Amino acid sequence: MIPLTASETDAVLYLAEHEVVKVAADKRCVSEHTEKNQIKSAMAKLGVTTQIGLIKEFFRLIYGVEFNLMDARQLMASCLLIFFLSTLSVTDQINRMARRGRRYEVELYMTA
Repeated sequence: MIPLTASETDAVLYLAEHEVVKVAADKRCVSEHTEKNQIKSAMAKLGVTTQIGLIKEFFRLIYGVEFNLMDARQLMASCLLIFFLSTLSVTDQINRMARRGRRYEVELYMTA
């Protein structure tokens, strides 16, 4: 069980998503001061001294896995590669449609 209040949990999640306290506060519709206090409280409860340490510890508690920068980079690279490969077929289809459209435009121009 995570020893954080609902507000502290939201503050940590929004911080992880938006990386900037002011942006997280704006998204949550709370003052920047409130956001910082909730983050500081969460840091104290989880026994960490940095915001990145807070996020790492929070996700370790939730998912039971240690955050490893090298693993995260490899995962991100794999996701980007999969995304790139999945867009290749779509790009080919768009290029084919564009070539057909240009051919049709040339035919219209030549007949006019």
